[in-house]
Amino acid sequence: DNTIKTIGQYAFYGCSMLTRIPMNNTLTSIGTYAFYNCAGLTEINIPDSVTSLGSYAFYNCAGLQKATLGKNISAINDYTFYGCPGLTTITLPDKITSIGKYAFYNCSGLKNLTIPQNVTSIGDYAFYDCGGILTVKCNIANSFAQSSSSNTSYYSYTNSYHWLYGSDFSTIKIENTVSTIGGYAFKDLPSTTKIEVAADNTIKTIGQYAFYGCSMLTRIPMNN
Repeated sequence: DNTIKTIGQYAFYGCSMLTRIPMNNTLTSIGTYAFYNCAGLTEINIPDSVTSLGSYAFYNCAGLQKATLGKNISAINDYTFYGCPGLTTITLPDKITSIGKYAFYNCSGLKNLTIPQNVTSIGDYAFYDCGGILTVKCNIANSFAQSSSSNTSYYSYTNSYHWLYGSDFSTIKIENTVSTIGGYAFKDLPSTTKIEVAADNTIKTIGQYAFYGCSMLTRIPMNN
C-alpha cells in the first residue's frame, strides 16, 4: 500500500494519455494544476482523507466523465473543473461552503446540479456554459440574498454575478430553506420553463430582475 500524502502542483500537468490515477486514504491534498490538461482521465475518486483541492486541479480534463469527491472537501476553488465537457456526474460534499469562479465552466455534460446547504459563496460564472444542466436544486437558506453593498444591487448570491449564466436548463427547484431570491439571481435563462418550490416554502422576497429574460417560463407558484 502506498502512503502518498500530497499530490503537488503541476504533478501530472499535460499527461494527456493518463487514463486513471488511484488515490488512497493517506492522501490529504491535491495541488493547483495537478491534473491540468489530462484529457485521457475518465474517472476520479477522491478519498475522504483529502481536505484541500487546488485551483485548476482538473482544468481541461475533457475526457473526465465522473468525479467522486471526498466528504471532507470544503471548497471547490477557481477553475477546478473548467473545460470538462464530458463530466456528467458529480456530487458536491455537504461540507462545501464555497464554489469558486469558473469552477465548472463549460461542463456541458452535467445534467443535474444540487447546491449543498452550507454553500455561502458562488463565484462569477461558476457554471457558465453548462448547457446540459436540466435541473438546479438549491438547498441553501437565504441562498440568493442580495448584496447590501452600495452599487452592487445587480449581484446575486454573495456578490456573484451570473453564476448560472449560459446554462440551458429547464427547471429550477427551490427548497423550503430559501427565504429570499435576490436581484438578477436567475437573469437571462431563456430555456427555463418551470420553477418548482417546496409546498412549505418560506419565500418572502423576490428581488428586482430576478427572472428577467426567462422568456419561456410558463408558471411560477406563489404562496400565501
